[in-house]
Amino acid sequence: MKIKSTIVSISLGVGVLAHGQTLWDMSLVGVSNSTAVGQGIYALDSDSSNTGAPTSAAYITTFSGMDRNGQSQTLNYSATNNNSAQYGHLQSYSHLELQNTYYNAANPAYELPDGSINPAGSPDNWVSLGFATFTDVLHFGGAMQAGYRARYHFEYDGNNTGDGALADLSVNVDSLNDSFFALASGPNHGIWTTQSREIIGLSQSISAQFSTQANLNAYDVPDGQNYTITSDFIVNLAGIEVLDANDNPVSGWTITSDSGTIYPVPEPCSAIGLGLGAVASLRRKRRMGS
Repeated sequence: MKIKSTIVSISLGVGVLAHGQTLWDMSLVGVSNSTAVGQGIYALDSDSSNTGAPTSAAYITTFSGMDRNGQSQTLNYSATNNNSAQYGHLQSYSHLELQNTYYNAANPAYELPDGSINPAGSPDNWVSLGFATFTDVLHFGGAMQAGYRARYHFEYDGNNTGDGALADLSVNVDSLNDSFFALASGPNHGIWTTQSREIIGLSQSISAQFSTQANLNAYDVPDGQNYTITSDFIVNLAGIEVLDANDNPVSGWTITSDSGTIYPVPEPCSAIGLGLGAVASLRRKRRMGS
């Protein structure tokens, strides 16, 4: 199985997801070579589900080649990946263990530029990568007025450990990429809030994609090192707010969904708390990116 390298990009969105209610998740562990430009990741093991059912991938193997001093070395590779998706609830786990890293530009590549594999070659990139996504259509009723808007609060909880551990969330509202952010190293818990989007025709489509990855490049690290990298997170759609044209919360509205899911709707007082939490998490993200 071939997966294009763009799936590892931190700018991945969910625009490819279909309209209507859908669930999808994928688990993948694999390797690649920097010389195999455009070929992406070679999947040693992978699993995907169009129903959001739990998926898993795992692989243990060794690779042998020369280090930077021209000495023969053997690297031990072990990776696992687990994901699941429900409406409003996404879970992703990526884990990678490497023992005795090595790199030499003269090593034959494991993944060749034409996409074929050389079993005697050495990869220079190792990856454990997972995705969990849901798409749903929400229908608003009750005391709705023209110009009303909706915004969505996502709660995230988990941990990134080791260099190369990443976790990121992308959200589309009515096919507009409203948000994207990456979680930093260490424990992460908070509320992240989308911008408000006008509710047109009393319906709104929302797509959320969450991804974790454990990723290491041999040419970026010293020879003879051991690495354990893990990204493990749960993301929930914690609340939906309806606001007037001036972004003031309003009440008296109702909501149903194509999937039949009953999503949490905060009371006006708790909505204020959610908003403050979102601002705090955004400020924290900006500091991390500065």
